[in-house]
Amino acid sequence: MIALQDIASFLKNISPSDSALIVDQLNKDGIKYKLANEGTILVPTSDVYKERIAVATLGIPKRARSVLKVDKQEFGATDAEQRVHFQRAL
Repeated sequence: MIALQDIASFLKNISPSDSALIVDQLNKDGIKYKLANEGTILVPTSDVYKERIAVATLGIPKRARSVLKVDKQEFGATDAEQRVHFQRAL
């Protein structure tokens, strides 16, 4: 059992098929995990970054969901729209 203060979010908002691939990899690596819900996986804080790199080298997640539109600035965007995009990027 993992203590609550020792866990961190590994990945959020991932598809069920990617969750299955990630859980399989965590099992292979011997990493304890918790499924917070279908799209969120929690792992021990000490393993978060190492395992993110490990699953990234396998091409997981397959379908990355980008929430930010930082690189797609619309032509004619107002100063207010640009500030909103900037704040979202932070």
